[in-house]
Amino acid sequence: MKNIFLTGGAGFVGRTFHFACKDKFNILNPKSSELNLTDYFSLEKFIKSNKFDWIVHCAVKGGRRTRVDTEADFFNNIKSLDNILNFINDDCKLITFSSGAEIHKKDDFYGFSKKISTEIIKNKPNIKNLRIYNTFGELGMKDSFVYSTINKCLKNEDVIIWNDMLYDCFYVGDLINLVSELIDLNSNSYQEIDCVYSEKYKLSDIAKLIKNLTSSNSNIVINNFSSDSYVGKSNLNIELVGLKNGIYNIIKNIQNEKT
Repeated sequence: MKNIFLTGGAGFVGRTFHFACKDKFNILNPKSSELNLTDYFSLEKFIKSNKFDWIVHCAVKGGRRTRVDTEADFFNNIKSLDNILNFINDDCKLITFSSGAEIHKKDDFYGFSKKISTEIIKNKPNIKNLRIYNTFGELGMKDSFVYSTINKCLKNEDVIIWNDMLYDCFYVGDLINLVSELIDLNSNSYQEIDCVYSEKYKLSDIAKLIKNLTSSNSNIVINNFSSDSYVGKSNLNIELVGLKNGIYNIIKNIQNEKT
């Protein structure tokens, strides 16, 4: 059984990975109050006292639309990654998560930190860099587009889209399966993977899909049609649950919770 050091275990992706893979891997996920990733000597002591096969680096500061990113977020993201990289080798590999923000929102503190992070690790061996544009799932944020749209449709409330653009949403179940497969393959090569589907949808298309799956009477109100996009390039070669089935899984989960 491989030993995994999971950072950011209290976040959406970290919690989902731990819940899905705790029986497959031996996972250690100290809280931020127990281990400060920006403190090199504390990190060194922790890693050297354990023999890790992989570090799954989910910890991140910023990137939420409900909160303004700060210089401290930028420093925390870069410093944490820089410290972790000191311990990456053939025996201890790294999976880290980039963001579509490094391409589409690189002028804010979060997006720029992700851009710099990718430049730091690019083409270095023993690293897998997974770029997430948007991910959704059963343990996800309730204010995410997919989750909030499902809830509105189940209540037959209007779904208001302020800027209707192409937008990549990726089911967290597919993300976790990808992470698990990369760990199993244990390749030494650098890989940069956009976690997106080959089919591209506008926000209104996703809303219509949710409306149909919930048999809702909600109105989909589009305030602005946009030529903007927040999408990546699909280069995945694994079996995928997919957008529609992922959304359906969340709908059934919410309905079961309510009953």
